[in-house]
Amino acid sequence: MISKSKDNHTIQLTGRALKWIACICMLADHTAKCFSLKGASFFLLSDLTGRITFPIFCMLLTEGFFHTRSRSRYILRVLLLALLSEIPFDLAIFHNICDWSAQNTCFTLALGLLMFSVLEWIRSNPDRDYRLSSLLQIAAILLFAAAAFLLHTDYQANGIAALTVFYLGCEGDRGRFSVSSRHPGNPAKDHCLPQIPFEQEDNDPFTGFSKETENRPLSPTKRGTTAAAACLCLNIYQFHNAGAFLSVLPLSLYNGQRGNISRFGQYAFYLFYPLHLLLLQSIWQYLFFR
Repeated sequence: MISKSKDNHTIQLTGRALKWIACICMLADHTAKCFSLKGASFFLLSDLTGRITFPIFCMLLTEGFFHTRSRSRYILRVLLLALLSEIPFDLAIFHNICDWSAQNTCFTLALGLLMFSVLEWIRSNPDRDYRLSSLLQIAAILLFAAAAFLLHTDYQANGIAALTVFYLGCEGDRGRFSVSSRHPGNPAKDHCLPQIPFEQEDNDPFTGFSKETENRPLSPTKRGTTAAAACLCLNIYQFHNAGAFLSVLPLSLYNGQRGNISRFGQYAFYLFYPLHLLLLQSIWQYLFFR
């Protein structure tokens, strides 16, 4: 999970290590919310530690989108996880089996994946005027941001903005991010994404990484800059999510490798979200209503 670079001076983190960090921070956040902690305890566990989780999941989700064997199945998995987690989320956070005031984070991630697919579809037409392509992409981003706001998904429009930054700024083993699509006859306006092969085997069920294809690591500066910009999006109105900036360090140390993980371990990470919420609610129920 943790290794050193070839010069033995820089610590590097694999995708598996980032998942562990995200899960631990998420557990701390939901513990504070489930048990209604106050003061310094809530600030430490939720406002600081808990805010590290979302940027890490955004980055892993974005890279998974470009490495998955089937994007449609990838989106379906995240959407099913969102549906499966909604009742545990409402129970643990609101102590109510159904609460429409807020939806769990996986719905935000699912909307992000749908948005990525729409952006890729817009860019896939090399004959479309680059100005029209740019306007369509901006409209798509605004549409999904509005959907997140209206559906009250976690982080709402700010979450979609952060996902967009990772989509535009995360690079792996091929340059693939731009604002507009290919403009025929004008190389200066030619920013089309290269074709990305989708048929790869044995993917991670959450990140979509295949065993055969790994990311070429970015420089810590580039990855850190992208993460910092995404965290800034989470704090557009006011710095309620300032703790998210703590995720810049682990994301800067990410080496683009998935890390060794068994098939069971992959699905364990995948199901950690609903299961830890049910566990927290069970403990809360036992302590206060026995």
